[in-house]
Amino acid sequence: MCVWIVLVGLLLPQQDAMRDLADQGRWDEIIRQAEDRLGGGRSDHEARYWLGRASVERARVLLQGRAFSRDLARAILHRAIGQLMLVPDDAAGAMSDAKEWRAYARFLSEDDAILAKELEQWFEEDGCGYAAYLRGLIAVAEDEPSAVQWLERAARRSPERPMFALEWSDALARAGRRSESLDAWDLARDNGADQALLLGQLLSLLPAVSDAGARLAKLDTLLNHPGARVDGQLAWYRAFSLEQIGLLAEAEQVMAAATDNRTWDVDRAHARLLARLGRRTEAGPLFAQAATEGDQLSLNGLIDLGNAAAGERLWEEGLQYYDIALGLEPRLQHAALNRALLLAQSGRSLDAYRSMVGRSGGRADILNDAALAAWGWGRLEEAENWFATAAELPGALDATENLAALLMSAGPVDGPRIDDMLGSVLSEEPTRARSLFLHHMARQFTTR
Repeated sequence: MCVWIVLVGLLLPQQDAMRDLADQGRWDEIIRQAEDRLGGGRSDHEARYWLGRASVERARVLLQGRAFSRDLARAILHRAIGQLMLVPDDAAGAMSDAKEWRAYARFLSEDDAILAKELEQWFEEDGCGYAAYLRGLIAVAEDEPSAVQWLERAARRSPERPMFALEWSDALARAGRRSESLDAWDLARDNGADQALLLGQLLSLLPAVSDAGARLAKLDTLLNHPGARVDGQLAWYRAFSLEQIGLLAEAEQVMAAATDNRTWDVDRAHARLLARLGRRTEAGPLFAQAATEGDQLSLNGLIDLGNAAAGERLWEEGLQYYDIALGLEPRLQHAALNRALLLAQSGRSLDAYRSMVGRSGGRADILNDAALAAWGWGRLEEAENWFATAAELPGALDATENLAALLMSAGPVDGPRIDDMLGSVLSEEPTRARSLFLHHMARQFTTR
């Protein structure tokens, strides 16, 4: 008895260490430690169990890759199966699910012709919900009509594993049985399914704008959970549904109340909602904070705020948002272009365009935009030079057409030259309306 107590005392710390590494996803370390423990052919069921588990996790990643990595994944899975087969089915503690992991590894390998039959026998023998679950996944992959029945059996036999109910819900949805699918979603919710999975599944079940009311009703059933009303992810989904219904102010209130679990997605969605409500001064800091932390989409949000302000001729406000975005990412060319346009339209300066031409003179679109701004300022010589430079570059149809229009407006008209310019444009786009009109006018000048 004393010897057994000593052995247990030695084994438990090792088991706990492996479990801790698994909780952290440090599978490579588990593999190294397990292989060290198995050196010399020692019998160590716990090491074999964790070597099998970690190998399955490594293979799952490789299965997402190309053909070579998938082949490597299958080799690793076969190794995992071999290790897990050496773990007794009646092993206790952390190893009690070794049989399930062995079946899962065989499922992932996709080359086990007898697995489906064995899973059916397993379920018949002891009603194992996991056996029904894997059998259901095989049925889904093979497009078998029995998929719904197998996944229902899994969900009913193992309510403590709500993922089974979510898979059942998904299978029902694919079969066009939406009402039943929502009932299965309810079962998963009532049995404590992960909120992120519940939210994603619900959106797939009720995706349309016309579903927003029903979706919101389901989402509201999650509000009884502790901390639900301040959870950012749940607020995001509820606000999205409220927005689709047309209740923008209510949607913003939901987002504002969410103080926990605020990701970039949540902050960005809140900021866009504030912008829709015309509250740009509140939206700006949310975009800026997320952008400062590295969210590229929030940089675009700042530019959108600048565009909206510029569209309302609120020049200082628009300039502020462009400058924040460019301060965080100076290479944002569309922000720099919009800023240059704002400065030109507000009558301040063409210097921003001149700077962009200096840095990006090889782009016809930038030269064309700069030339249009110079034309608007009456700087015809500068505009003509920029149009002409752009016309020599690839993708210069707009610049060539605009150069022809500028020359025709400035007079005297060099009909043959303009005719050649517009002819080159029309050779690429024969139905281009403005070029057709200008070409007609140029020929009139030529024949006078």
